[in-house]
Amino acid sequence: FKRLPKWGAAHKHMTRKKHEPLNLAKLRYFIEKGRLDTRYPITQRHLYDCGCVTKIKLGVSLFNVNDYPFPYKIDIEVAAADQSSIDVIKAVGGSVTIVYMAPITLRAHLKPWKFEVLPRTARPNLKMASYLEKMKAKGAKVRYIKPLWLIEEERRLQTQLRELKGQDGHLVAERIARENERIPI
Repeated sequence: FKRLPKWGAAHKHMTRKKHEPLNLAKLRYFIEKGRLDTRYPITQRHLYDCGCVTKIKLGVSLFNVNDYPFPYKIDIEVAAADQSSIDVIKAVGGSVTIVYMAPITLRAHLKPWKFEVLPRTARPNLKMASYLEKMKAKGAKVRYIKPLWLIEEERRLQTQLRELKGQDGHLVAERIARENERIPI
């Protein structure tokens, strides 16, 4: 017997679900073998059907090791990608699209014959929305349904911008500055 029992949550970080990794070298191999067609956008379903990735739980993550050269102009849709793979694909003239899909939506995307009615697309949470906006800043295209709080924030910022461009813009700017000083961070 053990003097100290096992602590269940101690190794929780090791069991966290992750994206299915896909190396650009493997993607290039499948394109050269003719199992992927570069004329059309490559989705996660195409990657699954051709056997490029075997099981997808949360999505496919694209990565590049040692700046491996990639000569094909492709449009690919994945759940995540690193900066190196985005740069290499964009240098050739292709595009990387980061697509947010909830696990049930991803399953319906991969295996639509298992669903009588396809599920609705879910909105991302705060952590995922911030990740998607970071990926957009890195140069990837991003496709997801914006959360309601983000839509409201953008509208608020647009109205403030319109007010600043108006006739009494300097007065509005002073009012906004005063409001921001009152709010403790």
